[in-house]
Amino acid sequence: MDRTGPLDKHLEVIDETVGLSKAPRAPQLFGVAAQEHMKRYGTKLEQFAKVAEKNHRHSVNNPKSQFQV
Repeated sequence: MDRTGPLDKHLEVIDETVGLSKAPRAPQLFGVAAQEHMKRYGTKLEQFAKVAEKNHRHSVNNPKSQFQV
């Protein structure tokens, strides 16, 4: 308790900009990062969907993948 946590500044910025909810922290961090990327670089939801689809396609054939379904 003698120093701030590694995510404290990130959570503070999120709370100030879009607000924190009671949802788990990791999805909020990634969701806000995606929104920031979209705003800053013009990334579209379809582009994130294509990355997710490719990752899933590769994971089903990887026996060491966390999710194979």
